[in-house]
Amino acid sequence: MTISIFLQNWAIEGKEDDLVKNDLIKIFNNNGSQVKTIELVNHKDGNGKYVNVEIENLNHEKQVAENISQIKYNKSTLRPKISHDIIIKNLPECTEEDIKEECEKIGKCLRVNIKGTTHKYAYAKLDSLEIAQSLVTNLNNQIWHGNKLEVEFSQKNPNKQIGKNNLESQESIDKTPVKAELSSLKSFYKSSDYDLVTQNLKIFISEICQNLSNPPSN
Repeated sequence: MTISIFLQNWAIEGKEDDLVKNDLIKIFNNNGSQVKTIELVNHKDGNGKYVNVEIENLNHEKQVAENISQIKYNKSTLRPKISHDIIIKNLPECTEEDIKEECEKIGKCLRVNIKGTTHKYAYAKLDSLEIAQSLVTNLNNQIWHGNKLEVEFSQKNPNKQIGKNNLESQESIDKTPVKAELSSLKSFYKSSDYDLVTQNLKIFISEICQNLSNPPSN
């Protein structure tokens, strides 16, 4: 589940993106919503930033959104918008409207974006988690206009390093939602987020031990 929040410039004035991310990670985690990925995107008009947060727990989304909407960040009320994206691969020749119509046989589709050139794929934004789950179940491995579709929940840029934070799924880092490089710990100390620093030190030490146990062959 992805939650988008718009922060106006005055709410984040003087704060680097990394610090804003760390603040929001702590807010989400304290509200029982473990963060998988987080990114800040500049608004096209330059009057703020969109914060896109993918959280681990997919259930009780309305309650999650309600809890977050009660929170203020630098006197700015967080107004979360929840979206459910799926990715559809191995597309035949088709238009975005064709895909939207196919999705809406199951439920409301908010938007479709086709990507790629030789091997086209599409992101579809659905109105609810239930619709997204139904589409993954019903369309994956189905033949559509001669092509066998591959449909799954979208994880946009799942391995992308965002600023100095590299967030991964909790399963891949032993249930710890935040991962960072050692060079970024200085900024964590400045923000006095000692729990986050401790988590990152544990991960860093663990990775050193793993590398010592399994040195590269070259």
